[in-house]
Amino acid sequence: MDWTRRDFLKASAAASALAALRPQEAAAADGPPHADTWVKSVCRYCGTGCGLYVGTKDGRVVPALIGQAIAGEPMTVFGDGSQTRSFCYVDDLIDGIYRLLMSDEPEPTNIGNPAEMTVLEFAKVIRKLTGTASEIVFEPLPTDDPKVRQPDISKARRVLGWAPRVPLEEGLVKTIEYFRELAAETSAAAASR
Repeated sequence: MDWTRRDFLKASAAASALAALRPQEAAAADGPPHADTWVKSVCRYCGTGCGLYVGTKDGRVVPALIGQAIAGEPMTVFGDGSQTRSFCYVDDLIDGIYRLLMSDEPEPTNIGNPAEMTVLEFAKVIRKLTGTASEIVFEPLPTDDPKVRQPDISKARRVLGWAPRVPLEEGLVKTIEYFRELAAETSAAAASR
């Protein structure tokens, strides 16, 4: 299933409606009883997202490396790149969140991709898929950078019948194309000024 921005907004609205229908659970969540707090209390989004509508300058590894590769800039990896990340394509993420919202599961459930890779391996995949000649450069590792990110989604598999389906490279090809379109639009807008 291909999810659009409208589908994402519908899922968000469903979260708000579900919280309104289950005020006891929403009130039991940490913080004020509103949908955002309630949804965060039951859905742990685990990993790094890739896909359409990801911010181009939000500081996360996916947009940073793709943006640098497309621009032909050096690709920045922090530390020696051995820290791991798990990447989940947005279609899978939204499908998991939607299934959780439509279920009766009141307990926290991890939604993410358990396939783990190092940041350096990820940078090499981005370089291959973009066809860039950008070099990979290493910067000091921030002190708060997690060393391992790999969700246990056994509960999501068991309770929701959910697991990510979009292979990493397939999702990245779509994401890279999206970032290229954004770069072209930005260049065209700058040229027309």
